[in-house]
Formats: sequence, C-alpha cells, structure tokens
Amino acid sequence: MDIEKIIVFFIYCGFSAIESFKWISLDDSKSLRSTLPKAGECGKIPLSSRIFGGSETLIDEFPWTAMLVYENRDLVKSTYCGGSLINTFFVLTAASCVDDNLNREMGWLFKEVRLGEWDISTPDDCEPNGKRAAFCAPPPITRTLANKFVHPEFDIKKQSNNIALLQLMDRVEYTDFISPICLPLEKGQDLLGYADATAEVTGWGKTQKAASSPVKLKANVEIRKLVECVDQMIRAGVENSITYSSNQQACAMGADTNACKGDTGGPLMIRDTQNGKEAYYLIGIVSFGFDTKTCKTKGNPSIFTRVAPYLHWIKETISST
Repeated sequence: MDIEKIIVFFIYCGFSAIESFKWISLDDSKSLRSTLPKAGECGKIPLSSRIFGGSETLIDEFPWTAMLVYENRDLVKSTYCGGSLINTFFVLTAASCVDDNLNREMGWLFKEVRLGEWDISTPDDCEPNGKRAAFCAPPPITRTLANKFVHPEFDIKKQSNNIALLQLMDRVEYTDFISPICLPLEKGQDLLGYADATAEVTGWGKTQKAASSPVKLKANVEIRKLVECVDQMIRAGVENSITYSSNQQACAMGADTNACKGDTGGPLMIRDTQNGKEAYYLIGIVSFGFDTKTCKTKGNPSIFTRVAPYLHWIKETISST
C-alpha cells in the first residue's frame, strides 16, 4: 500500500492514516441502489444552451449542491462548508464540517442544510436571460437534522476518514433546482480509475481574490497521482510536511482554479456514461485545501476523500435508519 509524504497548507491540521476498508460487494451494491435514486433521477446535466463566462454556475446547475448553515452565540448565521444530496433524506459531506468539538472551538453551531440555493446575496434567485424574461428559481429550502453520522474512525488530528452523512428531518422533493447526484456504484468508477481525467468542483468558497462568492461557483480540476501533487507542492515551496493515505484520499488541481476555504465537504464530480446514460457522479469530497488566506492555486492541489471505499459504510448507515 503506497504512502506518500506531502507538504501542505490546509484548513484543518493533521494527517490521514492508513485504514482497512470493507469494499462494497455485489449484494451491497444492489442493496444500496434500492435506497438511492433510480437511473435518470440523479446527476442531471442541464439541457439549457445558456452560456455564461467566468466560473459562475447556471442557476439550475449542480442541483445536488448543499450549503451547510451555522450559527454563533449572537445568533448570526454563516456558512463555510458544502455537501451533496444523494437521496430524499441524506446529504454526504466532510466529517470535519460537522464535528461538534471543532465547531465549538470555532464558535459555531451547525444548524441546518440549505438546498436549491444559487445567489446568497438576493432573496430571489434569477438568472439574466438576455432580452428574454429572467430565468428564476423557487426559493431555496432548509432542512434541520434528524441525525448525523460521522464516520466512526474519523480522526480530526489525523484528518482520516473525513466523511459524514446527514439525515434530514423532512423529505426533499426533487425539482429542476434540487435533485441528487449519482454515487459511483459501477465497477471501475473509483476515483483512482479517473487518473488524469478532468473533474469539477462547486461551492461558495473563496475566489482567487480571497473573497467568498455570493453565487455558486464551479471549477475544472485535473485528477492527479499523489506523487505528482508532492512534486508540484515541493516546487511551489509550500511548508509543513504531513503523511496521508492513498487508500482514502486523492488529489486534484487546476491551472488557475481549485477548491478553497468554504468548499470543504462539497463534491468532486465527473461526467460519466453508464448503461448508455450520461450523468454526474460523486467520486470525491473536498477534505482540505491550501493557502486558505489568498486561495492561490499555482502548485497547490486540493485533497479529496474518495467516495468508493466508503460505499459499504454509506449503505450500512442508510439501512440502519
């Protein structure tokens, strides 16, 4: 089993250790499918021909993207994490986003999940449509938690097993602006099978100007081998050495874009065709990034928790509720 040493600057300190995994079996896969959306209901790709410049998403793009909302002692609400809707009751995110001790240290209490959000600066989400009427979405919805399931072997100091499931109190009805992403249940869909492929990340994290974006953003990143990330960061002169596990994690980077502070817990997605249908699949969860003050991306990859090794845990957790 390969262990790589890398030099990183990250949101939460620590390193990830090697753990043993129970990989999903054929029976587990069939069982998990029964709790997840049917083919055609998940990972929807917008059919719209609307084209916008820059990195802003379309208003109906990535409708599974969840915003995690927190509240401080003064009852002021804020957000610094994301997640992904995977069925009518569950959101997948990073364990570090919902760890009680960590949130308490930061002075925040996790309160709710918001879905169907696009522009947090306006009460109504409307996308300009040239000379035609603006394309508007219904108001976003919020859901409180019925339960949260942090991976039992999550270690904040080691940053290992950084994955959690959030069970929503009330069912989510699917719309054009709220729908789930597909999980990588097919053979060969593990993140490591997409080496050198282009994937996408999305969220409301900081931009290269170190300001949080009110509009949901997207970025293309290239999935890289860990050794390449090591070399790139050494050349960039990033400090602080840690050890992490290729059994749990992978890395990706973009030429001028990447995940940043505020994107933690959000999706690493890839468009894939399975059984003749193209859809988005959740292959990774943003775990931590680098240079969170300026969000400069040159030479600074982001680290993602791979989803495929945890499919058995996801299946067992959902089945237990």
